[in-house]
Amino acid sequence: MSAADCHCGNPSTHLSLANGQIRCDAHAGEIADAVTMSGFDRDFVGYRLEIEADTNGYTICRLSPPEGRYGGWVQVADLRGSILIYGDLCPGVLTHDNRGVISVEKKSLAWFVGATSTGYLASKFLDTAWQSDAAAAHCRDLAEREEDDDTRAKLEDLADRAESMGEPSDDPSWCDDLGEIDNDALEGCRGYDFANLALLVAIQRRFRLLWLARPVAP
Repeated sequence: MSAADCHCGNPSTHLSLANGQIRCDAHAGEIADAVTMSGFDRDFVGYRLEIEADTNGYTICRLSPPEGRYGGWVQVADLRGSILIYGDLCPGVLTHDNRGVISVEKKSLAWFVGATSTGYLASKFLDTAWQSDAAAAHCRDLAEREEDDDTRAKLEDLADRAESMGEPSDDPSWCDDLGEIDNDALEGCRGYDFANLALLVAIQRRFRLLWLARPVAP
């Protein structure tokens, strides 16, 4: 699926994937299948929820792996206004570096389990960065809508160059070349690291399932 194939009407919600495709909130359900590509159990099958503390407005929970499996636990904590995710298997702000993430302020566990939009959830925990696949897709999207033949050819060339780049510094003139066509186009070249995004989504989905099924005292 390319950006042109998406008819959600809001390109700003497009999420960058590692395989060079595009997904947006209109296709958020499809991200579940791609989580497997990132090398971990997309459903956290067998994980159990343990509430380690719940006092004075602070709630600390642990997603623990099945018996006999070493490591891979995830901590989810409500710190009276922000959600902290950390542990053996957790996202980072920009990449899957296991350093953990904390949400923006005024977010609770009730909000965390209720968040259904992939893009919205990501925006509260993760930062975007220049992504070669997002940049290439964005340039091709612009090219498809461009009426001038010369400008269209330049955009298609920029898309090809972006696909071979790991970072903008690999092609120092790339950003300037795109900026000459559209000063605002660079923002569309940013995206979420896919493995990082997929892990956040997988954690939230498993936590939601277990949290809503937990026994609640009358």
